[in-house]
Amino acid sequence: MSSAMELISVVVPVYNVAQYLPRCIESLLKQTYSNIEIILVNDGSTDTSLAICKKYAKLDNRIKIIAQENQGLSVARNTGIKKTHGNYLMLVDSDDYVSPSFCADAVENQERYHSDIVIFGYARVTEGQKYQRLIADKQAGVLSREEAMDYSVENSYAWNKLYRKSLFDDIKYPKGRYYEDGFTTYKLFAQAKVISYTPNVNYFYVENGNSIVASKSSKIIADQFEAIANQFDFLRENYPRVFANNINELIIKALRYCTFCPKSYNQGLYQRAYRVLKDNPIPKNIEKRYKVTMGLFKFSAPLALWIFGIQRRRKQ
Repeated sequence: MSSAMELISVVVPVYNVAQYLPRCIESLLKQTYSNIEIILVNDGSTDTSLAICKKYAKLDNRIKIIAQENQGLSVARNTGIKKTHGNYLMLVDSDDYVSPSFCADAVENQERYHSDIVIFGYARVTEGQKYQRLIADKQAGVLSREEAMDYSVENSYAWNKLYRKSLFDDIKYPKGRYYEDGFTTYKLFAQAKVISYTPNVNYFYVENGNSIVASKSSKIIADQFEAIANQFDFLRENYPRVFANNINELIIKALRYCTFCPKSYNQGLYQRAYRVLKDNPIPKNIEKRYKVTMGLFKFSAPLALWIFGIQRRRKQ
């Protein structure tokens, strides 16, 4: 960035979050870095979210509102990104909030290291308690390519980062997908020439009870597995050491898919998950429950599916 204050675009997809939206917007309006535009993309909300957006837009001309029919988080993000005017952008989910130095710290780090992506610390907030998530023992500075890719395996979130906008010229969030970040972030990392990090915790991810992580929906589980499987295909070819160091993550997601998704849901995806279990040895450092399940699938997939089918019926 230049010495002048560069415009930073902040994109906020909005869908039925009236309970949380004021806190999110107010945290952005309190930024110590003032040269920002806040793009609120109302994705067909049916509650009072759009009215809340309009209320704040009247109070501050840095707020821009885009209204569209409901098309999902990915499309809302893509729409907002396309409408940004800054060379750098940040993404915020509308039920979360940020610190006053959210933009300033990211800009300072980008200017120091001339980076295309800045990653920063974040905290999970549950019932008023905060749990910080940082890159362990990592000080501010430039990440190696392997460090960045390793980080992306479990931290593919779109929101704790500043991006050079041009990275999105050929990369979009996939429409109609859950775990859309998992399909996308590693591709952005691959395009970036310099990725830097600051341990400052400036983003607060609010766990409000609507998490998809624990869902048993076939669609959600399938998207989760396909996202990480695509990423690991990329890692295997380009970063084999990162692939090997994180294989447990792929195995766990493959186990979840084979266990909870009907084989008929997506035959191709089932075979892809099953091959992960058949082709890899059972890790010594994986939890016992995963060892047992993986061992069952290695011995006999039909037997494993029969056993888990009985267990599910008993729980109903």
